Amino acid sequence: MTERRNNVRRPFDIFFNKFLDGHPYLCRAVDISRHGILCDVFTEPQSVQQSFPIELRLPGEERSLWVWGRKLRTIGKREAIRFIALHAEDRVALDR
Repeated sequence: MTERRNNVRRPFDIFFNKFLDGHPYLCRAVDISRHGILCDVFTEPQSVQQSFPIELRLPGEERSLWVWGRKLRTIGKREAIRFIALHAEDRVALDR
């Protein structure tokens, strides 16, 4: 299979919260780029919500990043999420 990604993804093993209908749901990151994240979803309700806020804390950072994400695809419990809105400072933190 040909790789479709245009962005460099780095392995990333960290827990983060995805908020659906105002409630946090724990996810575990598999890899990350400045444009999105691949994660494993543990438990969350069936929802038609395709975009949602995400709170994650990068290693070595003192504050959490808050980004808005959109679900791209789901295969089993694995989900690809594209970052659709984040602050410029947060994009710099992701590049580091």
